[in-house]
Amino acid sequence: IPGITGKGGYTDSFHLPAGHTAAPADKMAIEGRFHRYCHGGHISYAELEAPPGHNPEVLDEIVRLMAASDIGYGGINFPLDECCSCAFSGVFSGSCPRCGCDSIRRRGAGPGS
Repeated sequence: IPGITGKGGYTDSFHLPAGHTAAPADKMAIEGRFHRYCHGGHISYAELEAPPGHNPEVLDEIVRLMAASDIGYGGINFPLDECCSCAFSGVFSGSCPRCGCDSIRRRGAGPGS
C-alpha cells in the first residue's frame, strides 16, 4: 500500500511516525493521553536537534512537560558525533578530540539512528 507498507519500517504503538517533525510540547500532548491505557509498557521521546549541553533548564522543562502531559515513561534523544576511526563519541566542533581523525559520523537523535 503506497505510503503505508512501502516504508523502511513501521510506527509502533501510539508514537508519531518516525520522521514526523513536531515540537516536544505538541508530541507530548498527542502521545501523553495514551500512556494511561498501556499497562504493558510505554515510552515517549522528546527529540532535540542538538545536545542540551550545559543547559539543565531545558531538560527540566521537558521533564515537567512530560509530567503535565501524563507521560508515564519518557526519554530525551539528541544527536552525537562519532569518530569513524576510534569510535569515540560526543559533540565535536571539527576533528575527533581523541585521535584527530576528520572522518566523523553524525548520529541522529531518533530511535534507530
